[in-house]
Amino acid sequence: MGETLSLPVWMLLLPFIAAALAALLPARLARAVACLAMVGQLGLGVMLLRTFRDQPDLQGVASWPMLGIFGSTLRLGVDGLSVFLLVAGAALGLLAVLVSGAKRPPAFHAWLLLFVGTMAGVLVVQDLLVFYVFWELMLLPALVLILLWGDADRRKATVPFVVVTLVGSLAMLAVIFAMGAEAHARFGAWNFDLDALAGVVSTWSASARCWAFAGLVLAFAVKIPLFPLHYWLPAAYTSAPLPAVILLSGLMAKLGTYGVLRVAMPLFPEQAVAWAPWLAGLAVVGILHGAVLALGARDVRTVLAYSSFSHLGWIALGIFSLTAEGLGGAMLQQVGHALVTATLFILAAWASERQGATHLSRFGGMAATHPWLAAALVFAAMASAGLPGLNGFVGEFLILLGAWGLSPWVAFAGGLGVVLGAAYLLWLLQRMLYGPAVQPAPTGPDLGVRELAVVLPLLVMMVLFGVRPGLLIDRMKPWSDAYVLRFHKAVPQAALPTGAHP
Repeated sequence: MGETLSLPVWMLLLPFIAAALAALLPARLARAVACLAMVGQLGLGVMLLRTFRDQPDLQGVASWPMLGIFGSTLRLGVDGLSVFLLVAGAALGLLAVLVSGAKRPPAFHAWLLLFVGTMAGVLVVQDLLVFYVFWELMLLPALVLILLWGDADRRKATVPFVVVTLVGSLAMLAVIFAMGAEAHARFGAWNFDLDALAGVVSTWSASARCWAFAGLVLAFAVKIPLFPLHYWLPAAYTSAPLPAVILLSGLMAKLGTYGVLRVAMPLFPEQAVAWAPWLAGLAVVGILHGAVLALGARDVRTVLAYSSFSHLGWIALGIFSLTAEGLGGAMLQQVGHALVTATLFILAAWASERQGATHLSRFGGMAATHPWLAAALVFAAMASAGLPGLNGFVGEFLILLGAWGLSPWVAFAGGLGVVLGAAYLLWLLQRMLYGPAVQPAPTGPDLGVRELAVVLPLLVMMVLFGVRPGLLIDRMKPWSDAYVLRFHKAVPQAALPTGAHP
């Protein structure tokens, strides 16, 4: 197995190995092991990017038979869709460990590493049944981190999260076994390989394909979350400990959009085209609804939770526009949102620690007492608002171009979301940083050297991807162009949006 071939394998195995080791060590050593493992994971990701070829094919492929009679294989590989999310997951994992604090018990870091490992599994496996196994396993560390180390409302937060997630997962499992059974009936053997299943389901009736597509979209829409399946999100984001929030908002939400792109749409392209206007409409409703809820929220964490929901609607809108511009913008926005939302949650947590509160009525005048913290928060908020020159601008612009190809009204509604997004972010900054100082005054110093070392690289990357978006877009483009062309060949040309034609 060559170097490139082995990298996805090691990026899958390393978090699990480190989790087993961290669970057996004292707290400080466990955190050190977790940190070293995530540095190694990020290093492997950088090596993968350096050896990654700008082409649409799956790369770094490795496979082993497993799961006995079901005929599934642990088939690994990455392409332009997954490689940047995999590297972003490694970076977010390192970030989560760095802000976790030395007082966390070994079990905390072990579960954190398991969370990273299960999400890496979702990104690299190409067999649908094994994909489902990792998809379900991903829920376990998320729940444990919230239940054991969340705030006082953690138990209430997990109930809607578990219920909605399980409903979607059961729907996906039913579809997976229906496809596997069809493969067994036709070829005499179970087969869950994604490429093989595309040929199997092509012979199904239109009604069967519609129900199957609906089951898959339901499972993935819960994780995005797509309106109206978002009601678990605010409670989960505000109750989870900060390291878990970084992974929940930064990566797990993107796995919902990843699943749509990897599984649902390629298997059922005609249904994807037929449903695209409706799903794009739900995405726009989510953009606007999340922004309005953020404007009405009075807790800093809740504002950021609704902001994340609104921005995830942008990613969904780009995907369901079925245009090259929209898809490219969505892929760029997935990486950009992971970067910005993690930064905002970290800075908000630091500000709340110094203020001793999370309710906005307890904030005011922090710009005078903590100028470095205020400057970093303003910078990240402007990136989230899509200020030109920062990483949010290009992605949102491309998504609006793609949405215009689907419907000018959809694009107009999305543009209104930009205005509302700027409004709630400016309102948040005004309440937290400016205006009259509150009593009691915030305690603790301004950002120190260690905190600046964590946040400055994130701010630099916001500028880098804002002025040089081609660093990401050019490497994603071969895959995204081939993806749109696949729809062009699979469905009648007249059914596709104008911008979807190559």
